Amino acid sequence: MSPSIAVVGGGIAGLAAAHALAGTHEVLLFEADERLGGKLRTATFCGRPVDLGPDVFISRDPAATELVQAVGLGDALSTPNEAGALIYARGRPRRLPSGLMLGVPGDLPSLARSGILSPPGLVRAALGLVWPARPVPGAEDLEHDPSVAEALGQLGSEAVGALIDPLLGGINAGDVRRLSLWSTAPALAGMLAGQRTLAGAMRSRRRQAAHATPGAPGSMFLGLASGMSQLVDALATRCAAAGVQLAHTARIDALHHEAGAWRLAGPGTDVRVDGVVLAVPAFATARLLTDVDPELAGWCAQIEYASVITVTLAYPIDAVPAATTRALACGRGDDSPLPGTGMLLPRSTGALCTALTFMSTKWPRSAPPGHVVIRASTGRFGDERSARMSDEELLGAVRDELRRYLRIEQEPTDTIVQRWPQAFPQYGPGTRRRLQRIGERTAELASLQLCGAAFGGIGIPACIRSGNAAAASLEAALGRQAASS
Repeated sequence: MSPSIAVVGGGIAGLAAAHALAGTHEVLLFEADERLGGKLRTATFCGRPVDLGPDVFISRDPAATELVQAVGLGDALSTPNEAGALIYARGRPRRLPSGLMLGVPGDLPSLARSGILSPPGLVRAALGLVWPARPVPGAEDLEHDPSVAEALGQLGSEAVGALIDPLLGGINAGDVRRLSLWSTAPALAGMLAGQRTLAGAMRSRRRQAAHATPGAPGSMFLGLASGMSQLVDALATRCAAAGVQLAHTARIDALHHEAGAWRLAGPGTDVRVDGVVLAVPAFATARLLTDVDPELAGWCAQIEYASVITVTLAYPIDAVPAATTRALACGRGDDSPLPGTGMLLPRSTGALCTALTFMSTKWPRSAPPGHVVIRASTGRFGDERSARMSDEELLGAVRDELRRYLRIEQEPTDTIVQRWPQAFPQYGPGTRRRLQRIGERTAELASLQLCGAAFGGIGIPACIRSGNAAAASLEAALGRQAASS
């Protein structure tokens, strides 16, 4: 008889793990919410599909594309409009320059033309590129784990605040002064390690890109024709067809290791299985592991989180003033109502919103004819203003900022507020050492594995890889146990 396995958590990491284990094991998946998918959620908004969480995944990591194809959605892969993003800097919207790598400038003339930095800020950034760089430790050095701001501070506070924090901090809903370079931007850290100057690192990156094996042309980002819920639904269907028992609104409150087996308990649930995959946030993992391994639970509990809220609004096209269209186009002659895919709002603006995504430009299928759709993102680590507001208060505050930054005065024709409490794990300095300890301790338990954004990186591909890796490790451990018994 094949081993029985419980997957706790039905987000994309848990679904990936269940999918990898389906067919060869008896798999039970428990999800506390009434729906699967975690932050992958597509709503019908104004009669059109609009993602309320992630709407794209990075294509250079094949994990997501491979899973999409494995569940029969290859034909649904779609590329967003790549009209270019903007950033609000020095009093107006400005196009992001070419040559950026997570905010680090690689094309000084383009940066100068963008006007994002003041003349003194531009000079400081240019000097910072050629000054001897502060040494970035290699990947093997877990004891020295600089923050992003510490590693890149020589570019100047203006460049860090106007470019690096909105881009890299925004991706993580965090603050680059508190984010580990190696944990949040490993590709950038690897590029900088061993280089004498930042300019040398950027030249090295360009050479690598020039000598890379050419592949099929395509977008850096991909999505799905009808939104990310397509992937969730397809995974659930495939898992169910392979015999996975999918339990919704099934909260697991207790986990115990008894006589070589795992016992899971919750309202209406009391089951024993041979192996467990925990695909829940680190704070929930810590609660479940308190009796199993207090030390491991303590390490998981140390992982901090940021909450975010998205507010999606629909407007008639004529709500967007011609002056706004011209300002967003930045002289490029783009006459779409909202040129560009969106605009970042740096911390220095004091704005409640961290970003405005022009969904109707990025994904034209998101808006009915004659309308535009904007998704405002609010909240980041250390900024709980939006979390303390009611939906009505938050809508009012977001509309005030749309007046300020886009000059939109009209009432929206439709709105939707989506709260994501404790959604983004914060990878502070010391994260790699903590995750190493968590991995070592989990390896000792063998028949229990952890996966998800807190343990394998944020982003859809990283979560899928984390779920697949947990499934493979658990399968190997159960195989060893069976061979030795």
